[in-house]
Formats: sequence, structure tokens, C-alpha cells
Amino acid sequence: MSAPRTAVELEAAGVVFTLHGGRVSCVGPKGRGDLYDALCAAIERRVAVMRPRIAGARSPVPRPVLVSPPPPEVGTCGCCGDPMPAYRGGDCPLCILAFARALREEGRLL
Repeated sequence: MSAPRTAVELEAAGVVFTLHGGRVSCVGPKGRGDLYDALCAAIERRVAVMRPRIAGARSPVPRPVLVSPPPPEVGTCGCCGDPMPAYRGGDCPLCILAFARALREEGRLL
């Protein structure tokens, strides 16, 4: 079985994402370094694509959309296009984490 690559796959493997006021935190099962590595890799893939878009943008930085055409309103991440629960709209937890990290790296978020 391949490493989880989407938030849905990470959740199925035991990672719990919690959203609070536009911020995401996550915890995973103890002893599962493989999930931590998969989580870090998924975030880094997104940061790598977001970084040049953020660096070239004037403030305020627009929310990046990494897929074309833009995905539907619900059931799919509005940024990367990964599947999400059918009732959910907006961005997946991985894209929220990646966007915050990319903004911090550019000095645009504390």
C-alpha cells in the first residue's frame, strides 16, 4: 500500500485534523512515523507550488488555486482538487497548513 497523499487518506489512517477559526492542527497515532512523514511530504508538495505564487503576489496575497479548472464548491478541495467529504467546501487541511507555512516563510504571516 502506498503512503497516504490526501487529507482524506491521512484521516483514514488515523490522523485527526481539527479546524479552529481558519487554523488547522493535527494529531496522529503514536508510533506512526510513516504518517508523520507522509503528512510532511504532502504539505511540502503544496508549499513548493504555492511559494512562487506567493512571492510574486502583492498584499493581500490571494488564496491560491493549484488546479485548473477550479474544482466544484463542495466535496473537493478548492485549492488542490483532492477529494473531501461530500458536505465540505473550502480548502482541505493540508492546503490550509501549506498556505500558512508558505506565508510564514515569505514573512507575510507571524
